[in-house]
Amino acid sequence: MLTIAFVVVAFVAWIVAAGSALAMVNHRADGVSLVYLATHGLAFFDDQHFKPEAAPHRRRFLAAFGAFFVASLAVVVVVVATATPS
Repeated sequence: MLTIAFVVVAFVAWIVAAGSALAMVNHRADGVSLVYLATHGLAFFDDQHFKPEAAPHRRRFLAAFGAFFVASLAVVVVVVATATPS
């Protein structure tokens, strides 16, 4: 049951992060193309690729990414901890 809760949290966090990333795309800096953002995923973590108007979306993106990472790690820990050795 605990695993399902962590999976749901991870899924919701992923959806929020994806929505925030799409909102950030609307405020990309001059000279930053959609192709660049699509092929360089780490660019979403650097604020130099976006205008200041993207700051609220970026904060939400980073928080959702952190929640996704922690929830995914928790799923792995719970699965490994409850696995029975064969």
